[in-house]
Amino acid sequence: MSHYAHTHRIDKRAKRAAKRGAKLLDKHYPGWHRQINDAALRMINYQDCILGQLTGDYERGVCALKRKGALVGPMQAAVVRHGFYSTAETQRYWHDLESAWTNEINQRRQQEGNRDY
Repeated sequence: MSHYAHTHRIDKRAKRAAKRGAKLLDKHYPGWHRQINDAALRMINYQDCILGQLTGDYERGVCALKRKGALVGPMQAAVVRHGFYSTAETQRYWHDLESAWTNEINQRRQQEGNRDY
């Protein structure tokens, strides 16, 4: 987890969004957390975000989830709701989103009993 995450409370909206997104990935990409390099996770970057690391590019990941029926309705609202994107213009929220996703990844790794990724 980044130093930033240790210096403040993570925004509740970011936590909820990452939790929804993680549950969605659990269903459609079982074991997804093993493919993420959390040290390189940058939600604001199309290749280093969760979907970018899983599929090679954020847009490709959104399209794949849409084809699977996992994302429905207006796309911008769906990706924001699941923590894959933010319309917030503050760096803090993007950092909160990264921290929330890192927490989701670590929870799954701890459940497996393996933290060496």
